[in-house]
Amino acid sequence: MRGEPISSTLRSRGNLLKKRRSTRQSRTERNEGVDEKVKLTRRREKRKGPPTEFQERLYAVCKKIPKGKVATYGLLAGVIGSSARAVGQALRNNPYAPVVPCHRVVASTLEIGGFGGEWGEACEKVQRKREILMEEGVAFQGFKVRGQEFIVDPSLLGDEGDGVDE
Repeated sequence: MRGEPISSTLRSRGNLLKKRRSTRQSRTERNEGVDEKVKLTRRREKRKGPPTEFQERLYAVCKKIPKGKVATYGLLAGVIGSSARAVGQALRNNPYAPVVPCHRVVASTLEIGGFGGEWGEACEKVQRKREILMEEGVAFQGFKVRGQEFIVDPSLLGDEGDGVDE
């Protein structure tokens, strides 16, 4: 480009930018036709495999939540030294349910939270989570645990001990 007039240099750079834009647009257009369920299935398939060390530790702690009690995602995160979001993602992929009772974990507001990768009162899985907890003796006001008396004592959840035995 040295020695060329400025106008031809700008034109060639402009063509290069147009080419890059058209490549981006074609990638977007290709993805628009993909069914949402296929995208979600692909994401889930990537996560399959044996549980990680973190997940195994979490599942062992989660097994200690007794019937009639619940823990919050944040409470479990504090016990194992992680984040509430990481706890939620690991429980979403719990391969040991119901041996590992992930249904006994609720949001910090005592709202029921998610279940089986779904979130919200209208979801069938979340409604099923509420039914299971009620059968175990947990009381609700709508989709919120009725009171602090249903929260497990954190001292019962110490991070040592049992692995997950199927």
